[in-house]
Amino acid sequence: MNETKIRRRILLLLIITGLVVIAGYNFPGKNKGDDPNIPTSTPTLLETNSFTENSVQISRIETFTLTMPQLGNRQRNIQVYLPPNYDSSNLSYPVLYFFDGDSLFNPPPERVGDYLIDETLDDLYEKKLTEGIIVVGIEYDPDYPWSEYMPWINPNMRDWLKAKNSESTEGGEGEAFLNFIIDTLKTEVDSRYRTFPDAANTMIGGPCRNGLIPLYAGISRPDVFLKVMLLSPAVWLAESGGPWLSNNQLIEFIKNNKVPANLRVYIDIGTEESSGNQPRVYDQNGKRITYPQAYVEGAEQVYLTLLSRGIPEENIRFEIIEGAAGTRDEWAKRFDEAILWLTN
Repeated sequence: MNETKIRRRILLLLIITGLVVIAGYNFPGKNKGDDPNIPTSTPTLLETNSFTENSVQISRIETFTLTMPQLGNRQRNIQVYLPPNYDSSNLSYPVLYFFDGDSLFNPPPERVGDYLIDETLDDLYEKKLTEGIIVVGIEYDPDYPWSEYMPWINPNMRDWLKAKNSESTEGGEGEAFLNFIIDTLKTEVDSRYRTFPDAANTMIGGPCRNGLIPLYAGISRPDVFLKVMLLSPAVWLAESGGPWLSNNQLIEFIKNNKVPANLRVYIDIGTEESSGNQPRVYDQNGKRITYPQAYVEGAEQVYLTLLSRGIPEENIRFEIIEGAAGTRDEWAKRFDEAILWLTN
């Protein structure tokens, strides 16, 4: 947690403490020693929208759990970031739906790295670069590490990962997972919070293995999502066999479906991305590829295919980050640029 957030929370705590002390003097009860001629009163809680312009404003995280009827009634924890001015205004906000939700804000100690989403958005708000954004973090379920994020089946996972890291065949639940997000989660979020529910104000994003579903959502459901954030997308997950990129199901999906011209897509990729040892996959010339090669070439092919399908160049931002690996700490470094580009 950064120093600015700590200072704001300490100041808010001091204000609340002072109000409690004042309340104790002004609202006598029936304790021993109270004047019986003075009627008792019940303290009234301050309304959350009674803050003045100079009041301390802090963001906060709310959590709840939803049942996923689209996926056999699995349970999924949801974390929601509400911007600093949420409680002090009647504003509505754009929403970003983002995966790996239990590592976005204040991750547990066993997690490696921190996206710093709350710190970053607090800082952007304080600098008046945004008017506030709601982020809905969809937590990762270790019982379903791959299939929910893959609309297509990859029957060759053993060419990419060791047996301890995946089944030999993975995928196929991505469509049902997207339906959960649209029909269950978004419905709940729009009813609980002051959101702009239209597609132009609804973003979806994710890193690495979570980087396929956001683009799939933007192309298949532009009535819901028109802004997409892909951080280090693992395009190789959509491979269905054969030479590298000769039959990639994500690329074929982009080629064979109408791509909205007003879709905005942010894509970035590091040159040191990896998901393990060198995959047992070969290019068109029979040369074995590397993981950094797969990540960079996969993301670049997505970018070029989107351009070929008619998206204006100004609606796509593609960044190759030299020396960057696919870690939460690395994604934290570029989240601010990604969210500002999508919302401005």
